[in-house]
Amino acid sequence: MPVVSEDQNDTRNGAQGSRRSRWARAAFAALSGVIAGFCALAVAELVAAVVRPEAGPVAAVGGAVIDRTPPALKDFAVRNFGTNDKLVLQLGILALLAVFAMAVGVLALHRRLLGSAAVLVFGVVGAVAAIGRPEGRVSDALPSVVGAVVAAGVLYLLAGRLSPAPGPSPAAGGRDAEPGHGTFDRRRFVIAASAAAAASAGAGLLGRRLTSAVQAGAAASRRDLVLPVPGSAAAGVRPPSRGGTADQIVARSVDGMTIGTPVEDVMDGRDAMLALGMNGEPLPFEHGFPVRMVVPGLYGYVSACKWLKDIELTTFDDYDAYWVKRSWSRQAPIKTESRIDTPRPFASPKAGTIPVAGVAWAQHRGIQRVEVRVDGGPWNTARLAAEDSRDTWRQWVWEWPATSGNHTLEVRATDRTGATQTEERVGTVPNGATGWHSVVVDVS
Repeated sequence: MPVVSEDQNDTRNGAQGSRRSRWARAAFAALSGVIAGFCALAVAELVAAVVRPEAGPVAAVGGAVIDRTPPALKDFAVRNFGTNDKLVLQLGILALLAVFAMAVGVLALHRRLLGSAAVLVFGVVGAVAAIGRPEGRVSDALPSVVGAVVAAGVLYLLAGRLSPAPGPSPAAGGRDAEPGHGTFDRRRFVIAASAAAAASAGAGLLGRRLTSAVQAGAAASRRDLVLPVPGSAAAGVRPPSRGGTADQIVARSVDGMTIGTPVEDVMDGRDAMLALGMNGEPLPFEHGFPVRMVVPGLYGYVSACKWLKDIELTTFDDYDAYWVKRSWSRQAPIKTESRIDTPRPFASPKAGTIPVAGVAWAQHRGIQRVEVRVDGGPWNTARLAAEDSRDTWRQWVWEWPATSGNHTLEVRATDRTGATQTEERVGTVPNGATGWHSVVVDVS
């Protein structure tokens, strides 16, 4: 049996201890990067509360990503995440930021200046994204720049706390340890990291409170607003004439969105309006308080500008609005469409008389007829509900004498011009989806 000397045991234990120390330093370095990233966001949010909330790096970078996302990918996000698409994007940005921060923290463990410089690069990206937004201004760069500078200093400080202290190393025969092979003072690191995290949390909380105060002021202004008695249920608004070269109204929102609307559609007698209220109350914030544009008969991307800031009369040749720059059509009248709301897809109703019902719409033209068919058979005319106006959706129902088995229901609508909804299925780009809506059910 081999005999292991005391010196050999000390050497082996020293090597194992050195490995554990390196892994611990790497883990703490990654944590340092995360703390620095948290510090950057918190300080940036505080500065953004003073400059304007839209200038924050997450909002700015998120907006820049949305601007450059292909339409097909946007459609996928809307289909799968609905109104939570922006939240999912922001969470994705934060997740990528966390990974980046950990990598930068490990880099700073060996190259403190290089790691801190990488944090500054992140700040430059946020600043460029903020200035490059449609409503961007030079001052919007401040939140990202200030946040990155503070975070770079925090990372440099924390990485310094992870530097090993020279000491005797058994592996080196009792000589002073070479750089990177000693132990570090964990207590000093924990104190510094805790202080940085606490200060960051305080800055972030203060920023949130300042932003909330601004939002509270907006809520108070909405609460104090008294709507006048309308002259009619929906009075049209006509833009001022500027001569013969003008065929587009460009509406701009406070967040930089631009919506282009055909002048001809606004002035043809439909109830185009600047809406201040809804259901007898001031507009909710999510619907565009204090004022938004509404033009019946046009898809929202060419008619429904929220949080309206200004309106410009121009031409389609002179200016392309936000969505037109992204391959959507300039003019987008709502197509004649219909859908089945009941029975639901893959439902299992009992055989017998089953009401098949839904809605149809052809804004500014009105619905004349809705038809339903089963398994590709003859079309059956549905019963229509009363029509409030040609700009509203119209309910319909057809009593189906259902038999047992698997069946496919389809619906189509015809508007008051005599045009029947097309069977051809296309996506939303460039000017709205088409195709007959269908539902598969299993009747027992």
